[in-house]
Amino acid sequence: MGQKGSSGLFRAVSAFGVVGFVRFLEGYYIVLITKRRKMADIGGHAIYKVEDTNMIYIPNDSVRVTHPDEARYLRIFQNVDLSSNFYFSYSYDLSHSLQYNLTVLRMPLEMLKSEMTQNRQESFDIFEDEGLITQGGSGVFGICSEPYMKYVWNGELLDIIKSTVHRDWLLYIIHGFCGQSSILSEEKENLPMILCSRNTKKNADYLNRPVIYT
Repeated sequence: MGQKGSSGLFRAVSAFGVVGFVRFLEGYYIVLITKRRKMADIGGHAIYKVEDTNMIYIPNDSVRVTHPDEARYLRIFQNVDLSSNFYFSYSYDLSHSLQYNLTVLRMPLEMLKSEMTQNRQESFDIFEDEGLITQGGSGVFGICSEPYMKYVWNGELLDIIKSTVHRDWLLYIIHGFCGQSSILSEEKENLPMILCSRNTKKNADYLNRPVIYT
């Protein structure tokens, strides 16, 4: 919604979520998801792909102080194509693996923190990449209430509102791939197969790190 002089409120844009807020030299912009497409369904949780976004300047034009470099910074930010391989879910944490999300918490938080300070084992561990250890310890982990920021693309864009709004307003977006298809079982039944890959904020390696759900 927006305000237009003395005529009251009018609809400025319709959106499916807030990507975040970004500030350059003239004030803050809000980045909104204006188009989405459902790509998969994990246990009843819909996974969406960002199809289009919109940036809206927040301050009123009457108080806007122009700067000659504002347009240049704006173009640099908009070079990131948010309609290409960015995904989100309202109810499922895409920043963690399926194994992590489905593991039931079986130890107190303080014990978990102390175990996380131990040295990691060199052997392969499905939880190792998520900041946790299982080898050589009690092997007890749980569902995390916070996203794994290593794979969250818009974490910094949400920092300005993270402490002031309800967590349901925080829509964490990952960069990678998510797709769903069906395979025919031996009983001639269609089984859904979902392929999800996450890209870290530093390395574009998601094509080599798939996670398959069936």
